[in-house]
Amino acid sequence: MFTLINSITQKVFRQVLLVEQFFKIVTKIVLFSVFMLVITGALCVLPPKIRQMNQLEFQRNDLMRKIDYKKSEIESLKNKQQRFASDPDFVEYIARQNKRVRSNELLFVFESELVR
Repeated sequence: MFTLINSITQKVFRQVLLVEQFFKIVTKIVLFSVFMLVITGALCVLPPKIRQMNQLEFQRNDLMRKIDYKKSEIESLKNKQQRFASDPDFVEYIARQNKRVRSNELLFVFESELVR
């Protein structure tokens, strides 16, 4: 009877080992499948996001260049404004460029003839 119990326990133990091995294999397969799904999802999601990130970075750089240009324009206009307020020679120079004269001056404008 002891041998019968011993053989039954050995069979049960083998079956338990087989079930444990089966669960280990199933666990590995499930983990591998989940890992592959994550990798596949990342490969589907990341390229459009990377492309969008590059486009936004290009757009940001373009806007920063425009901002820098506008800042330099504003600085130039502020300098001209200050020169208008403090430099009479500059005011006269700009006025003469725009064909302005003093009240006691005459202005002669010579138009160049077209050479045929």
